[in-house]
Amino acid sequence: MRMIAMIGTFPPPMHGMAAVNSAMKDFFVSSGENPEIFDLSAISLSKVLHVRLIRATRVLSQLVDYCNFLRVSRKVSVYISVSGGYGQFFEILFVLLSRLRNARIVLHHHSFLYIDRPRFLTKMLVFCSGKDAYHIALCGLMVQKLKSHSSRDLKRSHRFIREMDDGSGIWSVGYFVSTIGLNEQMIEKYIANQDKQDRPKNARLGFS
Repeated sequence: MRMIAMIGTFPPPMHGMAAVNSAMKDFFVSSGENPEIFDLSAISLSKVLHVRLIRATRVLSQLVDYCNFLRVSRKVSVYISVSGGYGQFFEILFVLLSRLRNARIVLHHHSFLYIDRPRFLTKMLVFCSGKDAYHIALCGLMVQKLKSHSSRDLKRSHRFIREMDDGSGIWSVGYFVSTIGLNEQMIEKYIANQDKQDRPKNARLGFS
């Protein structure tokens, strides 16, 4: 049986990301799952130093708890709510621990801040998550921006990808949209079939 871990901020205090994470938790529970929660919330929304220090201590404690959770769990799917700022440093640590246990990683993007102006931490988070990670975006515009930035970075780093692109882009044109309510099998079926539906007829790979 696959265990589910949820890593992110949860109420209180209440704010947008915490509300979304809470809704995801409720969805899992209503589906008969019992997710293990690793709450990284601060004691308040204030940015004063002592609040930040208390949160850092809490995150480190949750990292220890997550290590213990991974040690006793055989199959794990981990849902990680991506922060908009330096909290991504801690999320990289959770991702690395997850990769060591071959956990299935799902990154839920909540902010345009690091998408409009990509940061080194964000690139490291995505890189450490691996090519098999799932990415959840809040809207179609966020999907398109994620594709645009990742396409540019890939073409800059890999010559054969630049040669493959005929101007129509390197990603499939579609993306999956749903409110909370579809199961994992339906999502996996979409991912498996989208390449067959969206691949350009004149796409070619040049490895020479």
